[in-house]
Amino acid sequence: MNENFLSGDDDTVKYYMGLRNFAFFQILILTLTPYLPQGRMKNLSPFQLFLLILMRLRLDLPIQHLSHLFRVHKTTVADAFHHTLGVMYAQLCPLVHWPSRECLFTSMPHQFVESFGKNVAAIVDCFEVFIEKPSNVLIRVHACGINPVETYIRSGSYARKPSLPYTPGSDISGVVEAVGDGVCLLRTGDRVFTTGTVTGGYAEFTLASEDTVHKLPDTLDYKQGAAIGVPYFTAYRALVQKAHAKAGETVLIHGASGGVGIAACQIARAFGLKVLGTAGTSEGMQLVLSSGAHLAFNHREKYYLDKIKNATNGQGVNVIIEMLSNVNLSNDLQLLDFGGRVIIVGSRGPIEIYPRDIMVKETSIIGVALYNATNKETSECATALFAGMETGWLKPVIGPEYTLDKAAKAHEDIISSPGASGKMIFII
Repeated sequence: MNENFLSGDDDTVKYYMGLRNFAFFQILILTLTPYLPQGRMKNLSPFQLFLLILMRLRLDLPIQHLSHLFRVHKTTVADAFHHTLGVMYAQLCPLVHWPSRECLFTSMPHQFVESFGKNVAAIVDCFEVFIEKPSNVLIRVHACGINPVETYIRSGSYARKPSLPYTPGSDISGVVEAVGDGVCLLRTGDRVFTTGTVTGGYAEFTLASEDTVHKLPDTLDYKQGAAIGVPYFTAYRALVQKAHAKAGETVLIHGASGGVGIAACQIARAFGLKVLGTAGTSEGMQLVLSSGAHLAFNHREKYYLDKIKNATNGQGVNVIIEMLSNVNLSNDLQLLDFGGRVIIVGSRGPIEIYPRDIMVKETSIIGVALYNATNKETSECATALFAGMETGWLKPVIGPEYTLDKAAKAHEDIISSPGASGKMIFII
């Protein structure tokens, strides 16, 4: 790309860089040129270097795409961005007046994290999504599920930290807008839900790999579609693939009124287990029962653990699905029958346990992380859940609904709300 790309075309300058016209762009280049790290960027002229940085900032174009546009290696693009950004801020801040958001051509509201920490950044800007690989699927988002793990990623406390800026959201539902050349099972117009995205689901459009995109039956609406991904795939992995739960066994599901809890209740009941669930409110307990649990207990009551033990005739439960192990794990070990299994789905801190509790009954503590699932395990899970959609036992329950501009509020609520009551979602 050279100066002919923009020369005399003020509209193109505004779109790609947010500057008022081409002449102003030239003035900024002259100001910046003496300070640019030219020795490191031999294959890029000052014009190209400045244009590349502004296109990256303005449109968030992928490094691979910029590499193709400017005919340089991806490492050159990355180095250019890393070494030039600081110079631009230092030299151009006194000169550049960026247009207001109202003046920008806004094509895509987009929520993303711009630094790890408590706050969620609310960004509205011009943003393009490109099909980068043959296996990519471009989806217009109708709804997006909100998961606790997204708050852990945002805060920087999650084990796997993404590069920034980062757009949260793995569980979306919507309509296929376009597909890559290598996509075989999907076509434009298909109603779908996802178990993962490439570019993030807190957006109007998202890119996903074909193996994470699944057709959404007409029996479920888009809100329900956004509640399937992480909750149901996690619950199935915990119950079937990790706990190896069998018909006739008893399972206790802590936090059973939330997204994963409701999914676990429905799956466990469909697979022939005796289902016990806990919740923190009367409303939550009713939801647990309506989702398939045989019995529900209020975990805020002082002696609820004794009630659970009595419900098993003092024998204990075979499997516990644990959403908050840093609070409950020690008590869980007391509730297990011989050979029982605690499956840890969530934790927000450390806890002290007594190892002899595990030894005496030869019980097990097993962790679950959905990102560790193999393609075969994911395919097995998808097949089982699709059968549940067809036969009707898989029925996502929707809780509070938010718009994207309320992302910070949604993240606060999912962590601090006194009692879950269905799956929290964004309506796009």
